[in-house]
Amino acid sequence: MSQAMSDIDLPASVVADSSLIHRVLLADPSDFSKLTISGQPADLETLSFTNFDESLARVRTNTGINDISVMLKAAFRDRVLDESERSQRNSAVQELLSDLHNHLRALVPSRTDLHGLLQKESILQAQSLADLNGLVVQAAQALVQLESPARSMSTLAWLETAQSPSNHVDLSFVVTSILYLLQKAEQCQTDKQNFYLGRVWAPRIHEHGVALKRRHFEQSHGSLVELNNAKATKLWIQELFAAIPDSERKGLLVSPEARQALVFRGWIDEIVFRPGTRPPLQLPEVLDHDQDALRRIRSLTRLAVAGSALALHACTAAKQSPDVLKLATEDTPSLESRRVALVQAISEPLSKTPGQYQDEVSVAVINLSRKWSNSNSIDSAAEETLRGRTRAVLQAEDPVLQVLERRMKTCFSETVTWPPESLQSMPNVLQSGEVLLHQKNPAMIDQGKALFLERAKSIFRHNGLAFYASDLSESALLARKIIHLAWRVFGDALLDRLILQECSGT
Repeated sequence: MSQAMSDIDLPASVVADSSLIHRVLLADPSDFSKLTISGQPADLETLSFTNFDESLARVRTNTGINDISVMLKAAFRDRVLDESERSQRNSAVQELLSDLHNHLRALVPSRTDLHGLLQKESILQAQSLADLNGLVVQAAQALVQLESPARSMSTLAWLETAQSPSNHVDLSFVVTSILYLLQKAEQCQTDKQNFYLGRVWAPRIHEHGVALKRRHFEQSHGSLVELNNAKATKLWIQELFAAIPDSERKGLLVSPEARQALVFRGWIDEIVFRPGTRPPLQLPEVLDHDQDALRRIRSLTRLAVAGSALALHACTAAKQSPDVLKLATEDTPSLESRRVALVQAISEPLSKTPGQYQDEVSVAVINLSRKWSNSNSIDSAAEETLRGRTRAVLQAEDPVLQVLERRMKTCFSETVTWPPESLQSMPNVLQSGEVLLHQKNPAMIDQGKALFLERAKSIFRHNGLAFYASDLSESALLARKIIHLAWRVFGDALLDRLILQECSGT
């Protein structure tokens, strides 16, 4: 682990990782254990030696392996085997084994008892395959003491195989075993880092997050004192200011709440739901790390608008009131299965030809309409109409889409600023978007999150978007966290000052 920064008591590599700092600040304390250094979901699977060996063998036969890391390991193994057989020496294998020892030592620098099992001199003295295999066994025994119980089971299984009298120890087995244990040592290091992140570093990051974010901003863009260092943010604020009537501008001068509301509104109206007719807007610097999240939110809202439009047409064809689209489907299993089928069908365009995609979505819409119909069927004319409606929706030619897009934007606007009048009864995490671990217990924060998600689902259902209410409420929570964090970090330091500058006309 890197030497900790004395002022913040975090490893220097963590302090310097602006993307990691941002991800942690967006996470709830109850989700700290799910955080990973890489930002990708934690790899919970533990590959057995047999499966590892088979995956390398499949690369050689070119059967169903597309993982670049597996392909590289297979190529490296073949190179070590070729070199060893050609030279009739084991120097390449010894070098690989030395690399494994170094990985294991790095896991626990203070465990000198384990270091005694991993002597470099013993590697250099090993000549026969039996000697090398014995050293690999010793390395595996050290690794077992460092892994979690779940991870160590596959290492113990390898030890049983390696020490079995019936096991045929050849050069390929030794080299493959070292590569396997190297992968496990790297996974152990990753597990260790993720454990520290969730248990130790994340709470400290939350405590010092504002200072860290501002430091990263200034390292990338220059001092926050100079407003021109945030050119894209300044253009965004200017655009927002130009769009409001003169009667509201005076209120911005005297009301910090009005300035915050302008930024929140601008996030939803001019960034998340920016109309395609408007010129492109460069993402403001205060949202530097939110590009991927923004892409996910936009992708879901587009799918939800299309899916909800198709559900509305299915409802109309079944002669049902549109109010059914305001109801939760979870309590009706047969209807829920039709909803899931539609959501899945409309979410998979890339794996189908345009014709296949349109046909499969049409079938899902028709099946949904049949379920809503009192007779569990609709006539052929209604089916043909639904096929035409489906085609229009998928080609973005249905006017219903515009209606639902406006509703969607309204829902997000409401959830970003909710609760407007009941702040006294809400946990601070929802009032301000700020999590103060030393003041708020995690149970209170989880309660606030649950309240928000239920309220958001209610808002989406009320607007006829019930088919996507759960997913949309999660996206709304993310959108809320993003802009509240941006205001928490840059409100007083930058955004507030930019708005006041526009108000003063300087």
